[in-house]
Amino acid sequence: MKKEIGVIGLGKMGGNMARRLLGKGWMVAGLDRTPGIADTLAAEGLAAAATHRELVEKLSAPRTIWLMVPAGKPVDETLFGENGIADLLSPGDIVIDGGNSFYKDAVLRGGKLKEQGILFMDVGTSGGPGGAL
Repeated sequence: MKKEIGVIGLGKMGGNMARRLLGKGWMVAGLDRTPGIADTLAAEGLAAAATHRELVEKLSAPRTIWLMVPAGKPVDETLFGENGIADLLSPGDIVIDGGNSFYKDAVLRGGKLKEQGILFMDVGTSGGPGGAL
């Protein structure tokens, strides 16, 4: 089994999820909109990326990208905005939205990604920072 993943959104939940995966031997590429967060996690083994393109290029196909960004507009911007990841991914890649999106929004996003052959999972994540560990 390939043990690599990209994580976009390295705040309390995403950062701790990345740490947990790193601790289990996964290669984790990570990106956060706040400067310095990915670099801090790089000291713990994270493959830090400064852009969506750089994150995607750090992963081998088929890629799995886990979004831990706030629900709503931030998810759409990450996926479909200028320099969004949807244009950088390939058929067979997987996007997981862990940000507790409204299910009807998730259905629309999944439909758009399906047109490109990209698999989409809406996996609302809870439990707080401690739950991530």
